[in-house]
Amino acid sequence: MSFEVLTRQFFLNFGRGMREHTLFFLYWLPQASGGRRLVGFNFCLQFEDRLIDKYIGMDYTVSRELNLYFVSFLNNVRWCIENGRRTYMLSQGGYEVKERLGARLIPMRTMTRIRNPVINWVALRLA
Repeated sequence: MSFEVLTRQFFLNFGRGMREHTLFFLYWLPQASGGRRLVGFNFCLQFEDRLIDKYIGMDYTVSRELNLYFVSFLNNVRWCIENGRRTYMLSQGGYEVKERLGARLIPMRTMTRIRNPVINWVALRLA
């Protein structure tokens, strides 16, 4: 499995552009010094009756010990129940674990249209 590396700016832009739909769930670990350290997050989108879990990020030095993946999954399910969301959609990848958690895989199709008219015309002829 490969992971994407997304910048802070990516998430900030999403939050600014889709403010009413964007949710961040942050997971903090208390420190002996009295402070706290960010060890994980979920970036989600909410629409009508669904929560779409797009990205998860974790500090892998502590994530397994804290069961962070499962904690975040259960936190998101709880949020859906408390906020009347009937559907919780998980991101792509990690299908085996998601099926064990009770997720149902739904086949998806993606359609793309190239915005450059010349390249789009050529692509349509080659398809």
